[in-house]
Amino acid sequence: MTDGPLASHIGYRVPKDSRTKLRSTPFTQDQEFTLTGGSETPGQLGRGGKNKAGFNVPPGGCAGKSMNRLGYPSSAILGNPAITQEIDKISFAESLHSERVKSALKAWSSCMHGMNYTYAAEPFSASNDKKFLTPVATQAEIRAATADIACKFQSKLTNIWSSEEASVQRKLIALHQRQLQPVLRQRDVVLSKIKQLSEGKP
Repeated sequence: MTDGPLASHIGYRVPKDSRTKLRSTPFTQDQEFTLTGGSETPGQLGRGGKNKAGFNVPPGGCAGKSMNRLGYPSSAILGNPAITQEIDKISFAESLHSERVKSALKAWSSCMHGMNYTYAAEPFSASNDKKFLTPVATQAEIRAATADIACKFQSKLTNIWSSEEASVQRKLIALHQRQLQPVLRQRDVVLSKIKQLSEGKP
């Protein structure tokens, strides 16, 4: 959490309008068939055919057709490619070993101590406080979150951490250029398709 005005209302909670709304009921077998074309395995094309309403479901289903419209293969699996997930995971872990980040975390912890909070110089030690495992944010949580953000600003923790993590990511990107080229090409294709669709072009 780095948004002071937001923290003053909801503490460490996720804003309601940013939460993914999940279906409360599972798909029926026919709905699943229409969506996937009858695929039972992620990345595997369903054959398609007619659904119960008599409509022709294309191979890969409606999901596959949508993926095609965005320039993906029908069998593509949504989500970040494995290589980008790996870079994200490694850069986060390695940035924690940076002396600049360690120093900023110590400064943040010292600042919090000055506000009567005894949180260790570790990431998320405040937001993960078990006292805040309540259905809604308490005033104590809101005060802690507000102090947390003030100390992040004073210690420059967010800026320093972001800078160090970006530095690790640049090195990893340079190291894995070959694996990232297809990801870059696919991104360009998708952006081009989105532009075309937004302009009403087929």
